Amino acid sequence: MKKCTSVEVNFKRSRKMKRAIRVLTVILVVLEAVLPFGFFICRAFGYFFEPFSYTVYAWILAAFSADVLVLHIFGKEETSSKLCLLSAPLSMLTLAVYEYVHTFLLTACNEISGVIALTVYIICSITLTVVYGKPKWAEILISALSILLTAFLLFCGLIFFLPENTARQVVTSPKGTYQAEVFDRDGGAAGGATIVRVRNTGSLNLLIYKVSAMPKQVYNGHWGEFYDMQLTWKDEKHLVITKRAEYTSGEEFTDIEINLNTVE
Repeated sequence: MKKCTSVEVNFKRSRKMKRAIRVLTVILVVLEAVLPFGFFICRAFGYFFEPFSYTVYAWILAAFSADVLVLHIFGKEETSSKLCLLSAPLSMLTLAVYEYVHTFLLTACNEISGVIALTVYIICSITLTVVYGKPKWAEILISALSILLTAFLLFCGLIFFLPENTARQVVTSPKGTYQAEVFDRDGGAAGGATIVRVRNTGSLNLLIYKVSAMPKQVYNGHWGEFYDMQLTWKDEKHLVITKRAEYTSGEEFTDIEINLNTVE
């Protein structure tokens, strides 16, 4: 039996390393692209596209981007260099989706572990583009734009436009078709609000993603109203919001009935 020389063994290891880099880079780019493009396309048609768990999804992205970066450090693969160019701009789009969801819809990735994972993912993705992206002119251009826009998103989203959304109450309709949620939006010095949204519980499951109807905002009131607010379902299409008639001084309560058939 013919024995493999050390040169042949090293060649086989190098080939396996290059194949692993190529495959993982493709998987990373696909994972990065699915969330932002799926979100914006579905949003255009009035639907909501999201992963089953934003925190878990952030860790998946962090793990793949870190693995790809480590493999690139130990074994250079030229065929994946063009794909690396896409990593930074896609991470920027992903960050934009996370901030949009946190600010306007639901609290995404509100666990500290999810924030850490998202930070690791963004750093690894930008590093892949800056260090390993080819051709050089595209690497410089895309890296500069991505770093500037990512910094802008972080600056605007985390400092000025990212109020803390806290779910205070969730009530399911009698037949389980809808869920009504009371959110406390605490904007700090910028003020706050009490928001009631209704979402359809039905969704289309696509592996680690799901597509559902956009939540409908049915009430927007002053911050603090959620303390004495009560949600009840009159039937499957009528939600009753019970709140103080005059929150600051009065003790009387009033009912606001929401007909879901008339809410756009």
